[in-house]
Amino acid sequence: MNLKRKLIGALFAVIAGSGLVMACGPASGASCEFDTDCADGELCYGGFCEFECDTQDECQGDEVCTSRAPTSGSVCIVPGGTVTNNENNQKECTTNEQCEAKDPNSFCDIDAGVCKSTATTKEYVTVSVRDVTTAQNRCADTTATQPSPATKLSYIQLLTTNGVSLGYGQEVGYDISNNNNAYNDVGAVLDGKPINLDGQCAKEGFTVDNGVALSCGGYVMVQFKDSDGKTITLAEGQQIVVGVYGKVCDAKFDKDGEDKYDVYVCDTFAATNASDASCTNKLNTSPLNGIGSVNVVLPN
Repeated sequence: MNLKRKLIGALFAVIAGSGLVMACGPASGASCEFDTDCADGELCYGGFCEFECDTQDECQGDEVCTSRAPTSGSVCIVPGGTVTNNENNQKECTTNEQCEAKDPNSFCDIDAGVCKSTATTKEYVTVSVRDVTTAQNRCADTTATQPSPATKLSYIQLLTTNGVSLGYGQEVGYDISNNNNAYNDVGAVLDGKPINLDGQCAKEGFTVDNGVALSCGGYVMVQFKDSDGKTITLAEGQQIVVGVYGKVCDAKFDKDGEDKYDVYVCDTFAATNASDASCTNKLNTSPLNGIGSVNVVLPN
């Protein structure tokens, strides 16, 4: 039993009743590898020292007395295992590489800040649309008198296996190589909000205000939000529809069907991504053009 913590709590109550002010601090939060690295009444969990407990009433606030199984003992942490009891809100990891250095078969749950075994089921939430246009005349396209090179996106939509809309893509990372590209306010266009459709085409047409031109070799990564704004976990058999302008929706933007793109599921756990280097699971067998639809297939 964590008598030290209970005594501190009792002392705090007495002093508070006398009108004095005293802070009852959190766990030390010191980095650790073994329990012996921690102060009395603390155990090592997730790389940091946390308060030891035997029962729930020894924990405070939103903390839960959580077993360290298969290691003996329990500690007070918030639900989900996030290390928040130390004063600096330190985390065990912020990148996969930090975990792999300790255990090659692990990854970083970045939201929780803890390392997890790859035996834990990964959740895939990010999709990348990458331009693979090779026709050089399309790389400098200036349709409608403004730069609009290569694949031009209006939206990216996630559907159930039965074609029911689950949500629209919200940009979490991109690289558009043509700095003179007028159609590149990516976050404002791919904002996760529903858009008006005429069939599968954007009702308002393709303009600088509602379209993104990727440029040759450019890409954009998105995650999908439900009606409550929560990130949707991708599942086998779901459909991804890529709303592209040109040929089908407005032939003047790509009358010969030369703008090509691929769709990937990304192996990443971050809410925001600096690059699409982890996007290697391609969903289409040959490059797509115009409005495209692919089924979600998750990595093995």
